[in-house]
Amino acid sequence: MDFRSTFGVTVVAIKRSDKLIDHPGPQTEVCKDDIVYVLGKQDQIAHAVNLFEKQLKKSQSSN
Repeated sequence: MDFRSTFGVTVVAIKRSDKLIDHPGPQTEVCKDDIVYVLGKQDQIAHAVNLFEKQLKKSQSSN
């Protein structure tokens, strides 16, 4: 997902297990249990977090 054009936030890194992926490209997938580090305005970050939470609930309810 292209977070910059969708939310106006920039993903600066993704922590996956003990690995840090810095400057991930728009083709990089976010996996379960990843920690995503973003930069942006407070309202833009909140909007992105809300989407993540909705996607998490959706995936948990389908399992």
